[in-house]
Amino acid sequence: MLGGISFDTICQHKAWIMDLTRLRQFLMVGERGSLSQAAKALNISQPGLTRSMHRLEGELDAPLLL
Repeated sequence: MLGGISFDTICQHKAWIMDLTRLRQFLMVGERGSLSQAAKALNISQPGLTRSMHRLEGELDAPLLL
């Protein structure tokens, strides 16, 4: 327990934040029309954004970018 919060709760919260981050990134790809433009807008590398999108596709078990 950390300050009355369990480690499992903290891990679940971090997972939520990561999921929301990936969803935000996915929305930016749609808005910008390309991974490279979205990566620039998000201030992250294009390969990093690509990996993030692959993870999101894996979590949802569906292709997102065709």
